[in-house]
Amino acid sequence: MLAVAAAAHDSASLWLVVIGGGWLVTGLLGARRYRNTAREIWLKGQDVTFLFPRSAPVTIPASEVIEFRYARLDPSRLTPMRVKTARSGTLQVVPRMSGLLDMLVELRRLNPQLKLP
Repeated sequence: MLAVAAAAHDSASLWLVVIGGGWLVTGLLGARRYRNTAREIWLKGQDVTFLFPRSAPVTIPASEVIEFRYARLDPSRLTPMRVKTARSGTLQVVPRMSGLLDMLVELRRLNPQLKLP
């Protein structure tokens, strides 16, 4: 509606409305990604629990985790890691989590078929 009003009045602020709309869409996509990305991973016995900020935790057996992988074309490792599981689909995990390497080593001990990056 703002873009139509700016265009109708031949305003120079049309580009500011377009750029602001782009930033709004980027912020909404970031908020969605935040909600769907696991912030913590717990290993308890033979189970792995993924904790999400705004949804219920997902608990699966360690033997159902197939692979951890980074996104393609992300050399700085800022996008979420993908965790492929046998029954729960693909989960997203924060890539720069403290203790991630230790957790992956322990998970590899529990599941020797696990593929790691």
